[in-house]
Amino acid sequence: MKLGIKANRTQFFRLVLLVVFVGALLGSERTIVPVMAEDTFHLTNGMLILSFIATFGLSKAIVNLFAGHWSDRVGRKKVLMWGWIIGLPVPVLLAFAPNWNWVIGANILLGLNQGLAWTMTSVGKIDLVGPQGRGLAVGIDEGAGYLGLAASGWVTALLAAKFGLRPIPFVLAEVVALLGLLSTITLLRETREFALLEHTQSSHAKSLSPLDLKDAFAETTWKNPGLSTLSLDGQINKWSDTLMWGIMPLYLASEHVSLPQIGLVAGVYAGTWGLAQFGTGLLSDHIGRRKPILMGLTLNAIGVLGLYLFHHVGLWVLSAGLGGLGTALLYPNLSSAVSDIAPPAHRGGITGVFRLWRDGGYAVAALLLGAISTASSLHMTILVVGILLLMTTILSWWRLPETLPRLVVHQHQKIG
Repeated sequence: MKLGIKANRTQFFRLVLLVVFVGALLGSERTIVPVMAEDTFHLTNGMLILSFIATFGLSKAIVNLFAGHWSDRVGRKKVLMWGWIIGLPVPVLLAFAPNWNWVIGANILLGLNQGLAWTMTSVGKIDLVGPQGRGLAVGIDEGAGYLGLAASGWVTALLAAKFGLRPIPFVLAEVVALLGLLSTITLLRETREFALLEHTQSSHAKSLSPLDLKDAFAETTWKNPGLSTLSLDGQINKWSDTLMWGIMPLYLASEHVSLPQIGLVAGVYAGTWGLAQFGTGLLSDHIGRRKPILMGLTLNAIGVLGLYLFHHVGLWVLSAGLGGLGTALLYPNLSSAVSDIAPPAHRGGITGVFRLWRDGGYAVAALLLGAISTASSLHMTILVVGILLLMTTILSWWRLPETLPRLVVHQHQKIG
């Protein structure tokens, strides 16, 4: 048994296929559901419209905390299977929901699915490759997932424009969920043994037992400055993503932009994010995590502020592309930096706490951005997110350490 992509290429690329399915299931609703809120269910209150993102984010964040912890005990494959089983009813509920409460319920299940499934595909790849190719592995994971998300979002927007918002666009999502479950059962092997192998070869070999959940929470949330800063960056990045998911389609619709054009803006954002991650993860293996993360925060802020300042579809597409590139620099390297700091045997638990704070941004942002849009306007909501991104960028320039092991000389970021 050896670590590395080449030595484990079959299992690695099976995990890549699975994360494409995970992203595609999420992407199937991102363009359609915000429009459904107004056109199908006639909602006008911003907080109520974004409630589906809040419930998604809350359920995903909470299950992230436990998914990593469980996987350190029962293995990655079982947790991934649970995720797919929970995701099976989601497309059916969305396709035939008689009222908005059904949509909220479907998004609770979708959050559980994403928290279990995407966490495990990411952790599984990191298990297989070991410390040397960690950035590349996470970049491939996130890139493939968000390409699946972008493609699914674009296709469902086209289907919705031709056949209506429901039920045809959600048939694709159900096929994806079934393929994900069957592929996990028949093609995937357990990867936790690779994490244990890495642990025995590392400076943390003194303890193979999983870290207590309480200790993992404390280390990630406040004790370790690197982990706490990474968690904050992840949280604020989800504010930006919530904006692109929930506010942007409504704002562009209010500006009389067509559904296919809204799908184009959303697709460029997610597609740039997805494609660029194949390179940004590898980049961080060479130049370190800190520079790409900080540049990503900066570009993300520029992209959001561009949405606020411009009033032309072409410029909105450009802004979405800049925001997507920024997120591509930021997103995979947050996870890589967390894995740099976390001992391999404790990776699942610490990653789970990080993803709790990161994906909890969906819930917090949906509630607050919904309130801002109701009290003020969709346009002003975009400005608020842009300013918050700039403030977080400044804080991270001051507080975020380098974590790439070969570049760390005098820093002591490891958890003993």
